[in-house]
Amino acid sequence: MNFAEFIDIDVSSNSIILKAFNNNISSIIKIDNKEVKELKIKKEAISFFTLSKNFDNPIKSEFTILQ
Repeated sequence: MNFAEFIDIDVSSNSIILKAFNNNISSIIKIDNKEVKELKIKKEAISFFTLSKNFDNPIKSEFTILQ
């Protein structure tokens, strides 16, 4: 069962971009209790987009540094 689809390889930042499916993904992928809608994996960090309750800016970009 797949929970995300491959979107692209970002060669400039050496990352893989995955986009979460709309159905049931919120219960599968969560970071800091926030639903992740798009995930970018890099060597040094994971950046992701979450849905915000702010109607002016509904998508919030965040990241986690890899040690």
